[in-house]
Amino acid sequence: MVAPWTRFYSNSCCLCCHVRPGTILLGVSYLIVNAGRVLLIPLSALADRIRSLSKFGTGG
Repeated sequence: MVAPWTRFYSNSCCLCCHVRPGTILLGVSYLIVNAGRVLLIPLSALADRIRSLSKFGTGG
């Protein structure tokens, strides 16, 4: 007979979650991080363009 805590720890991964919810949490966190990185690239390019337009537009 296997002890209950041995069975629990053998099927758990990060933060004492079961393997499936732990994998889902890890995947969602990667999704959020990568979506933020993808959104920052065009936003930074847009901010640079707005900054350059406002620099040349106020010379009058």
